Amino acid sequence: MKTPLGTFDLFNKLTQRFERASLFEGIDESNLHSFEQDWKIAFEARVPADATTVERLAANAQDAHWDWRRLAEIRDNPLLYQMYAVECAGRMQGIMLVKKGGRFSRHPDHSKADLVYIDRLSTAPWNRRGFVAEPIYQGVGVLLLATAMNLSFEEGLDGRIGLHSLSGAEAFYRDVIGMTDFGPDADKYGMRYFEMSSAQAQAFLNPQERDGA
Repeated sequence: MKTPLGTFDLFNKLTQRFERASLFEGIDESNLHSFEQDWKIAFEARVPADATTVERLAANAQDAHWDWRRLAEIRDNPLLYQMYAVECAGRMQGIMLVKKGGRFSRHPDHSKADLVYIDRLSTAPWNRRGFVAEPIYQGVGVLLLATAMNLSFEEGLDGRIGLHSLSGAEAFYRDVIGMTDFGPDADKYGMRYFEMSSAQAQAFLNPQERDGA
């Protein structure tokens, strides 16, 4: 079931203006169609299926092989998983799959506490630096991560979230979002593991309190 959660501003870097985007809990066929007809075609035109890992990294397309239709089918359990989509200007700009609980924190502030785990997060290829010369929308990934933090609060998990990052996104999670980097995880193909603690999530969602305003 797809439910609107509200509208939010995304910055259009081409027009230098903010535009209203819609955030949805759950996805529908229109989102899967957008992935298959807009995203996938863009990926295939830029990065061939036989591209090397290095070529995918250089093109900011390490997630190009993710099959969101298949993910929606095998993760179709609303008690454990939830999907979110961001839409703007008639197209899907971002999509996220999260697991609600069942994963445990590594952060020293609350070791082994439950958290919301981000299984997958992708933004549209035309919003990516390195993939296109001039990305369009800024803020899609930030909106989706804030959504995961809010879900964590709703689930009684105090804002805690965790994820394993593709190498091309490590700087975004560490330097832009401010997540704690726990280093490579041998159990997850050496991907770096990141967490947002309760205090970090609170500060991220309430910057006025963080800055003392």
